[in-house]
Amino acid sequence: MASSKSYFDSFSVQESDGNFFENFTALSWRQENKRLRATSEDGNDKIPPSELQFAIKPKFQPLNRKEFELLYIEVLYTIKHKIGTTAGGHQPIIQDLYQYAQESFGVSPEDHARLLAKATEEKPPILILNLTVIEAKGLEAKDADGYSDPYCMVGIIPGRLADQDLSNIVFSDDEEPKPKEKEKKSGLRKFSTSLRKKKDPTVKDLLPAKYIRTTIVQPNTLNPVWNEKFRLDHDDEFSVIDAAKKLNEVQSMKGLGRFFKQIAQSARTRSSGSVDDFLGCLTIPLNDLPSTGKDTWYKLEGRSAKSSIQGEIHLKLSLATREDRGIAEDDNWTDVRQHEDLISLFVQHEIRRFQDVPHKWSGNFPKAAKTILHQHAIQGDVTDVQQAIRWMAYSKKHMEYSFSYELLLKLLTDLDEKWTPDSFSREEEELLAESFTTFIDYCVSLIRRQREVFPFSNRAAFTRLENMLRCLAKIYSTKVFRSICPFEKELHSEIGTAIKKGTLEWYDRNSHTSDHEEDTIQRLIELTNTLNSDLHAGYIYYNKLYEGIVSVKYFIILYRQLEKLLGEEFNQSLKKTMNQLEERSKEARDTKHSPIMGTTLFELYLALQEFCSFKEKLPEGVLQLFNVFCGERSINIGTEEDTDYEVLSVV
Repeated sequence: MASSKSYFDSFSVQESDGNFFENFTALSWRQENKRLRATSEDGNDKIPPSELQFAIKPKFQPLNRKEFELLYIEVLYTIKHKIGTTAGGHQPIIQDLYQYAQESFGVSPEDHARLLAKATEEKPPILILNLTVIEAKGLEAKDADGYSDPYCMVGIIPGRLADQDLSNIVFSDDEEPKPKEKEKKSGLRKFSTSLRKKKDPTVKDLLPAKYIRTTIVQPNTLNPVWNEKFRLDHDDEFSVIDAAKKLNEVQSMKGLGRFFKQIAQSARTRSSGSVDDFLGCLTIPLNDLPSTGKDTWYKLEGRSAKSSIQGEIHLKLSLATREDRGIAEDDNWTDVRQHEDLISLFVQHEIRRFQDVPHKWSGNFPKAAKTILHQHAIQGDVTDVQQAIRWMAYSKKHMEYSFSYELLLKLLTDLDEKWTPDSFSREEEELLAESFTTFIDYCVSLIRRQREVFPFSNRAAFTRLENMLRCLAKIYSTKVFRSICPFEKELHSEIGTAIKKGTLEWYDRNSHTSDHEEDTIQRLIELTNTLNSDLHAGYIYYNKLYEGIVSVKYFIILYRQLEKLLGEEFNQSLKKTMNQLEERSKEARDTKHSPIMGTTLFELYLALQEFCSFKEKLPEGVLQLFNVFCGERSINIGTEEDTDYEVLSVV
């Protein structure tokens, strides 16, 4: 009987309270399901939303028609006068290079023929050798103390002398020339270096500096270190050999290495009566030099097969060209700008192949494009670090097509590794600084719209946000950025401001007003649930990303902003409906029926309770009181029989 009475008593309560507690349970479940749906990860690999729809759109000045044709002529000229061998010995077919250039530029066959004719009319470039004499080791001792005082003399054989056989006669220090069996002509330009012990420092002053270079003397050593750089070319009108003959300083010759040795010897003999001791020589055909250059140790050679020479020399060699176009030899600003424009055109050409998925482009060019870019760099004497500012071309095209942030991160890393304080001219620094600030502004604009562009539920999009933040962090950490952009705001400040503005803009898009009190309450429920979902995502996903990569406490910024906005929203909205709510509450008691409004208010209460629970996730010291209502009136929701049970008190 007791259990039966209890059953009927509970049934009576359910009838008398209008199934309020059943509604409470249903509301709790519904609230939880809303949160789970809003914060669930679908774990898919869908195409991420388009960044270009939400990001700012920087304006870049395109090439005009004249600039476009001049760049194309430069490319054709570069292909026509390709220098050096390709790695592995494989030579690309020149026609393939022309075809790729024509396709990437979108030039018609008629225009291609016309512009190729113009490129052919220009003078061919003069070959230049960039040489670094790094060090030597294991040299022969020439002094009584067991050491030597070595230095190195270097030069280049003019191209027109390739038609002469310079190795058919052998000379020695103290004998007249003797005939030697003719060797096969190489037909190649040659670079040569000769190493010797130096007793008098005036040899380089007695010889034409335009043709012959010498390193400094490293005294008392068999393992000298120089690290001296030289830039060698020739003048067909007045060659090294001719200059030396006019000075009557050539007494013997075996290739160019022996020639330089004898120049030094005769100069020493004439000036001081002493003779330098020969330590070894080396002759390298330039046409065998790879276009990528060479950095290696060479075994020193003797005057003849019978010579006893020991030791090695470490040389770094690379090729370049000099063109007679009215541009100062040390001014490659035009080449650097052209190189950036050329990369941009090739990037655009490759991106077009990916159509709707440019983010999947790896950034790799086909072999033809790589060859053209490499040849343009070495012929224009564009340095490694200047090539590293291809970041500028890629970042600009990224803001047009939105490809991989991982690729941009690699370019930034490469730039940072190669940069030194004297790497760039003032103009280059200005353009590089502009590329940094433009890219930062672009990324900041995306952070403001991250909920649409980088939803956490889209794995690919969320990964893009992660890599974008890494790019920003990399920019601010690089030496070059700190050097050329010293007055830029701190990164955490830029991002913090973007999060605040973005949250405010997102809130405004999700908040709308209503004059009807029931619509107002329902709107507040939906708004609060939306904010709860955003806070949950911010705490679980975005905060870890921002705090770990750019040291920005995303969740704290987010909660403070939403707390303020929601508090203002409640104050403004509920003031308008206080009287109506009191009247409806009184009407409910008079009619002894539980109003729908009571259930709605309780749903709002649950949403607010969840919102306030996020405050517990804030670190100590940042908690704030959250007052959502103002005024002094209380509204008691319940039935006439249960008026003392205060479900929600609004103060």
